[in-house]
Formats: sequence, C-alpha cells, structure tokens
Amino acid sequence: NMFKVQSLNLQLAGFKKQNVGQYTSDNEIKNLIKDYEKKLSVVKEMTSTDSFADKISSLPLLLPDGVWLTAMNIRFESSSSRAMVFRGVALSKDPTVELNLINQFILNLKQSPQIAQDFKNISLANAVADKAVDKGGTVFEIVCK
Repeated sequence: NMFKVQSLNLQLAGFKKQNVGQYTSDNEIKNLIKDYEKKLSVVKEMTSTDSFADKISSLPLLLPDGVWLTAMNIRFESSSSRAMVFRGVALSKDPTVELNLINQFILNLKQSPQIAQDFKNISLANAVADKAVDKGGTVFEIVCK
C-alpha cells in the first residue's frame, strides 16, 4: 500500500518535471495534475490508520442471525466524503421478522464505534420481498454516509 503511495508520488513529481510541450494548454496540464493528486489522496485514504479494514472486519459481529451480505461498495465521493453501501438478504419464515432483522442490522451499524465515527447517516435505501431468492427472503440495501 505504501508502495502505491510512493509510486503515485514519483509519477506526480516526474510529471511536473517532464517536458510538457505535448500538451496544448495550461488547463490540460492542471487537469492532469489534479487527476494524479486525486488518485494519490484516494490511495492515502485507503492506507491510512483509520482504514476501512477495521470497519470491514467488524461486520461479522454486527450481522444478526438470518442476515447475509451479498455485496458491499465503498465510494470515495471526494477527499472528505465517502459512502458504504451494503446489499444483502434477510431470511426467515415470517416477512415481519425479516424486516426486524434488517432494522437490527441498521441499529448495530449505528451503535458500532468503527462505523458510526465516520458515517452519521445510516439508512435503509430499499427492502423488497424476493421470490427469486431460494426459500424467499427480503433483499435490502443500506447506505452509510
């Protein structure tokens, strides 16, 4: 991870020093520099001590019995704004219990120090009964911002 940061730093330094005659405008050069700096900030964010690895490793303890995650997406919307999206399924013989399980997972996320320190808005984006899931179930999406 530190190698990625060093590599991007070297690329950025090299870019600033190289002959930029191939570019037609200052704006094009500035855009390339901004692009490198953005990539560098994302890599630094991902390798910081407050990394997502701690957040991800806490997830198994937060999932109630009967809830499974099927996908997770981490978005870096800007250097200071990020979001995590969880998709999953809750399984029970009773659809009301499935919704209660999803709500319990949301509550667990909100009460988790690893998650709550960075994500103040944790909400259910959608929940749909899915007959395509083996034995039924409620498919859900939770967004943490």
